[in-house]
Amino acid sequence: SADSPRMRSRSSSTGEPVSVARSAPVRVLSAQGGALFPLALHSTDIVLMQSVIDDVFAALRPPEAPPASAAAQVQAQAQPAAAAVGEEGYGSDESGWGSDYEYDGGGAAGGAAGSSCASWGDLLALPDFLDSLEPHVLSRSQIAPLARLSRAVRDALAAHPRLKYLGLFRTHFGALHGCRLHPHQLRSLRVMHAAEAPAGWEFGAMRGGILADDPGLGKTVTMLALVLSTLGTPPALPPVFWDSRGWPLLRTNPAGLQQLLKLTNFLRRLGFERGWASGPEPAQLRRLAAFANRQGAPGDYPTIEAFETDVEAVVRVAVERRGGARASIEQVRAVREPVRLHLLAVREGLDPRQRGFNKTALGKRVQMERRLIGTSATLIVVPSSLLEHWHEQLCRHVDPAVLQLRRGDDGSPSCCEVWIDGLGDWQAAGGFRLPSKPKVEAWPPLPDEYLLGACSIVVTTYERCQSEFLHKTRGGGPPGGLSTLMRLRWLRLVVDEGHELGANEAAGWSDKANRFIATLPAERRWVMSGTPVGAGEPAKQLQQLQRLLAFLREPTYGAPLRTASPYVHSEGADEATAEAEGERAFSRAVAKPAAADARRRAAAREVLVRTLKPLMVRHTKADLALPAPVMLPLFVAILPKLPGEAGGAAGQRAYTSRVCEGVARRVIEVMQAARRGWKEGAGRPRPKAVVFSEFDNDLSQVSSHLTLALGSGAVAEHWGPFRSSELARFRHNKQTFRRCPRCGYENEPQVEHDACDRFLFQVTLTPHGGDPLDAEADPSAEEWAATWLVEEERVFVREGGGGAYRRWQLRDFDTYRNPALLTAAVREVWIDAGPLADSKLPPPRWPAGAAPPPAGGPAGDMLPAKLRAWAKCGAWRAPQRACPPCWLGRSPPVPFGSVPVLQGVAWEERRTDTHILTLREDGSHGLDLSFVTHLFLVNPIDDEARLAQVVARAHRMGATAPVLVEPMLLWDD
Repeated sequence: SADSPRMRSRSSSTGEPVSVARSAPVRVLSAQGGALFPLALHSTDIVLMQSVIDDVFAALRPPEAPPASAAAQVQAQAQPAAAAVGEEGYGSDESGWGSDYEYDGGGAAGGAAGSSCASWGDLLALPDFLDSLEPHVLSRSQIAPLARLSRAVRDALAAHPRLKYLGLFRTHFGALHGCRLHPHQLRSLRVMHAAEAPAGWEFGAMRGGILADDPGLGKTVTMLALVLSTLGTPPALPPVFWDSRGWPLLRTNPAGLQQLLKLTNFLRRLGFERGWASGPEPAQLRRLAAFANRQGAPGDYPTIEAFETDVEAVVRVAVERRGGARASIEQVRAVREPVRLHLLAVREGLDPRQRGFNKTALGKRVQMERRLIGTSATLIVVPSSLLEHWHEQLCRHVDPAVLQLRRGDDGSPSCCEVWIDGLGDWQAAGGFRLPSKPKVEAWPPLPDEYLLGACSIVVTTYERCQSEFLHKTRGGGPPGGLSTLMRLRWLRLVVDEGHELGANEAAGWSDKANRFIATLPAERRWVMSGTPVGAGEPAKQLQQLQRLLAFLREPTYGAPLRTASPYVHSEGADEATAEAEGERAFSRAVAKPAAADARRRAAAREVLVRTLKPLMVRHTKADLALPAPVMLPLFVAILPKLPGEAGGAAGQRAYTSRVCEGVARRVIEVMQAARRGWKEGAGRPRPKAVVFSEFDNDLSQVSSHLTLALGSGAVAEHWGPFRSSELARFRHNKQTFRRCPRCGYENEPQVEHDACDRFLFQVTLTPHGGDPLDAEADPSAEEWAATWLVEEERVFVREGGGGAYRRWQLRDFDTYRNPALLTAAVREVWIDAGPLADSKLPPPRWPAGAAPPPAGGPAGDMLPAKLRAWAKCGAWRAPQRACPPCWLGRSPPVPFGSVPVLQGVAWEERRTDTHILTLREDGSHGLDLSFVTHLFLVNPIDDEARLAQVVARAHRMGATAPVLVEPMLLWDD
């Protein structure tokens, strides 16, 4: 219906339906290209081994789809059906439609013979029938009955990307840009579906693999599509090995009776929590309690199945009195999961003959995972710098209504759909804003297992995994065994930038995080990385690849669960661990032959291809028609040192500032020329530049010079606390801010506690002499009258305390950390007394009756002063910084008091001309900057893999022109 909420949400403001444009398909080229790891190799043996690795990865590009119908393609990749049924009531096989056909019906619509109804075959033959159906489907459970009508209907539904990956691109962004899955992503998904459903799979065996598409080819969207295709699918239950014939003997076993009493006592507590006042105590509960206390009739519960039937009846009553169908998933699981664990303990006492198996690694894992809470959620582990990227991709491409597995009667969510570490519920947060403190221990704690288990997607960080390892490990147990993340049995575990799992840092944080991640119970495991084995010598690359196989539990060269496994206990057994067993097998079959003669190298290549083919998929940019980046000649910014810059810290700072100023001038020169060509209508894209550096000091100084020359509106800084809003300003040329009513500063969205973030300097004009920082001196009334709070932009400081005067810069806060420790020479400053745009503070005035101010300032209307202190405008309101005496009698726009100055101030938005973004390495991962035209590398990057990662921010899908890359050499050492 056109009046449905779904159609109303997809309509424009004028009431007309939004037309979803479909972009032209991407032309796929043949799988050719250069080496995956371009290295500076010096040994013939290393070169030959490198060729093995390159050949292997080149062979991992999936083949084109066979020339058959879409339904035939999907049928050829049919997944084995699982016995479990998801929460939505449909079969939980990999396609999500259920595995049993109720009838075939010959394609008829189900009407009587001779009916005028069109057959399903006629409907499916219509070119836009499924496209018209898709917008009205809120969940796969709605069309599960339709899928069971006939095999043809089921195949057609499974072959339709928008129905198979329901909810993907069903957003305003997806409709506006005509988003769709590209051919290479569909090929990747075919391989990924097959890797998640291997033939003959048994519990504990590998399910999953490595998604190794080049950076910039949409790995995040590909993984989200895979997640959406299995929503509501629970992980397979661990196998059971007990013998129900031991049930009659359980009543004579004291340990068994103890378990029965624990179960019945818990059921009684369910009633005491809410009371059975709304109804009588269930008769089944009285009968269960009598049976556990040996007071029941001899014929009660002849089988354990009869016993469990009454337990289920009591649980149903408890759930009903907690809201029934209106109860949230976490409320229901808080009742059912403890009962399940009690019943499991009862069952485990039926047959002790499995003690031999329980001592094996697989047996230990079965015992551990049987006690965990099964969840259909996908856990995604990312570097903290990628949290914003995943949040953005989820908001852009995924419909929240499809993620919600269960809703209340009023349509409101019964639990959060996506939980992001540090942010919480992605919908309730309203935007991306992490806690200001960088350490994850200062972030909000993880919620309990019931809330996380009720989500569809949980995103956490490597840093959280390291913290859980350090603080939640119990002696003798698995790493981080007390963590909430370890109490759930996840359907899927995804590790972004997964090449970190192959690192072998004995004392680094990654080793602790990796051990925790490798222990997480998950039925399916995926590694995402555009550089799966990083950079380095081929021998180390192969070693890193073997560690990824161990994480995936590859049965031959990974970590087969046949002996004591390090993924179950932190301490290995006396015999070789499973990981060491996999390492030895990999070394014999791959690593050593790869460094030998040609015949053995060819054999190693075949072994590696055969091993990786079912579990790894890789596309390179050569597979897509993307404009290649243009590498420009090296720009040398090295300058000869001037007198006074040769020695000492002050001289080095002055030289560094002068070199970085030259780099900024070069960036401005190139961008001005590009912008002139764009404005003249030369058919070029709008020029946008990224200035990247691995070194914080160089980048901050270049950024400071760019801001001084072009103004803050032209330069965005994607590092530090303003990362999110600065990136949005660079992309959209829009700035959101709150204007401080006291000083007029435009505060970014990340400013906390409603406190203005502008630095105000307290200075004393020099006619009244004295040292304003002398703790023994008591400032006179004349001195206070000459003391002012001025903006940062007005202060000119002497370079190094003895050089020429210049405007105060951001780096000076690091150089002069504490105002109380400033030397007398540094405290001597000049203050610009002229008008200042967008400022509400009164400009400083020379005291009346004093001698005229001396000349010789660095600019026009300047006044000499001594620097007293500095603090942010919002900090001056604190009790320890009471209303400054210099404000007495001056009637500031907003008095300095205890109320936060931004409290109640409305948000404003204005257009900007932001065309330069300064970017650090910690914020470069996962960014989509396909609109960028210029990339300046402040200092060349020698690591080819890291260079590829940085360039891939602009050289990626969506780019319409080649990005110009200009490396810059700043230092000769």
